[in-house]
Amino acid sequence: MFGSLRMRQLKTSAILLGILPLSQALATSGSQSKVKPTPCNRICRYNSNFFDGEVCIGCFRDTHEISNWVSMTSSEKSYALEDAAGRSTMATTFDGAISEEELRRQANAWIEFEQDGEYAADHNSEGSSIDPDPIEIKQESVQSNSKHFSPTPCTRICRYNADFYSGSVCIGCFRDSFEIENWISMSSTDKMYALQHAADRCEENSNIEQFEGGISRQELLRQARMWTSYSKDPVDERWEEINIKTGERVSFCMPLDCNNYHTFIRGESVILMEKVVSDEDCSAIKVAAKLIASRQRELRLEAGLMDEGLVRIPTMASAKRASSGNTPCVEPFDSDIDAKLNQIMARVCKLIDSEHKTMVDSLFGPANSLLNLLHSNKLAFSSREPAVNFYTSGSFRPHEDGQKLTVLITLSSANEFEGGGTAFWSSESRGHRVEDPSLELKPDYGTVMLFVGHVTHAGLTVKEGERAVFVASFSPIT
Repeated sequence: MFGSLRMRQLKTSAILLGILPLSQALATSGSQSKVKPTPCNRICRYNSNFFDGEVCIGCFRDTHEISNWVSMTSSEKSYALEDAAGRSTMATTFDGAISEEELRRQANAWIEFEQDGEYAADHNSEGSSIDPDPIEIKQESVQSNSKHFSPTPCTRICRYNADFYSGSVCIGCFRDSFEIENWISMSSTDKMYALQHAADRCEENSNIEQFEGGISRQELLRQARMWTSYSKDPVDERWEEINIKTGERVSFCMPLDCNNYHTFIRGESVILMEKVVSDEDCSAIKVAAKLIASRQRELRLEAGLMDEGLVRIPTMASAKRASSGNTPCVEPFDSDIDAKLNQIMARVCKLIDSEHKTMVDSLFGPANSLLNLLHSNKLAFSSREPAVNFYTSGSFRPHEDGQKLTVLITLSSANEFEGGGTAFWSSESRGHRVEDPSLELKPDYGTVMLFVGHVTHAGLTVKEGERAVFVASFSPIT
């Protein structure tokens, strides 16, 4: 009797922490309810003519219901779903949008779930967070960890400022609207990335008035570390150096005192690290890049020009620099994606500063840091960079960037396209017109590649599918 009660208590705690998945809890309890953690179908669309753009026409919840979903009780979720079902009858639905019948089914399921007694209505810090890719922790560890585990950084004080990320970031928890809306369905690793992004935004918050109750940067980083330690797929902070001539790979964790970067600085190797940018960020950037690339192709075809299969999409700052120099370029990303790209660039600079100081000292001078140079606008970028190269069939000819350092970040999974990848020629090669590349790399999404400016490289032809890669080549302004 006592053992059964003890197991029930542990299971309830695990559900509240997002440690035990809802489906597993229902299966072990014998409940027949088929509760979905959220009606979100990962297709978020809004129409200004439908409830003034305040209702997602993918799930038919309003912005308040989406932002506060994880902190609602079962009854509140049921009411919200009934309201969403009512709205769905007033809209012209599209393929992928949730149906009225499914919304009402989920509403009933939440009521049944609450009546089952398996779900605690007494929430603490959005305690209903349920991870569809759950963290597997031994049951006896649940209570010992729960004191320090925060299912969400929400402080229950949601405020926005139009001057801070165009009002798309809550200055209570520093998550953006995408991270708040999709938190409940994120994996542990993606939550860790989101918290690191939030910590970076918090650090940029010097111009926004702080208020009592807003979360601190230290707490955001602590929660990020907690999600990393609980993750089934923890980020392996391991760098890899690949010899361009031989293809030999050497893995290392920082700091690595014996690595003086001579091979790298001579242009004989490439350094890379996987899982630096999250799946959510890669996906958001790719969607935006595809829209702009499609518009540019249509313009070329209307003008009687050929589709080159490659569109280079600049950030707002690089588009402005190009315009001032009369360099033609396509339309830049909007403010939300631009802010995301700038944030990723800052995070990569900070990562290089902290883990490759010897390299930074050698290339940029011992008194400099990449992050400081970036924030003080003392980095000179190649023309129309930073940018995202979006390939559908094209290639990028062999060339040298001529800068101190090049940062490439793959945004597409290797299985999203055929062909493609980045090719490199050894410094001992007779040249790309005579010899094939010495090395071809096709890393998965979120991988950062580093190499110096005199390395000959190229973007290989994409034969099928789509490939996106972020590129920034730069030197210090002296």
